[in-house]
Amino acid sequence: LDTVEDLEDSSIAGDDDEDEISNMENNLITKEDVEDCTPKGQMVGEAVIVEKAKRNDIPDMDQNKFLVRTDCTVGQLVYVIRKRINLSSNKAIFILVKNALPSTGSMISSVYEEHKDEDGFLYVTYTGENTFGKFS
Repeated sequence: LDTVEDLEDSSIAGDDDEDEISNMENNLITKEDVEDCTPKGQMVGEAVIVEKAKRNDIPDMDQNKFLVRTDCTVGQLVYVIRKRINLSSNKAIFILVKNALPSTGSMISSVYEEHKDEDGFLYVTYTGENTFGKFS
């Protein structure tokens, strides 16, 4: 099964990393896809639900349930979300887990183990903020 590809450092993507980043975005799969072909208890990643924060002008995502590789960092997930919603360069994006801002260097697997819900999903909320304001 294809899931989010591992990157050395997604915060500084060089030319050589562009193809790998593109593959990471295209290889996100839904939990339903995994359930159809993977026996229960043998998933290859963490089940993550990504939701937009309320009262926010940031774009919606086309899907919100993902299976994210355990070796993916929070920073890599933020990068993928940013690319999938085509966020403009004058907006910052932040993700929250249970109203806390996880470190971008944290592994998804450790965030999942610490904060997963009773239903087995890790709920992640994304929100945006104007970083430069408006110029007249």
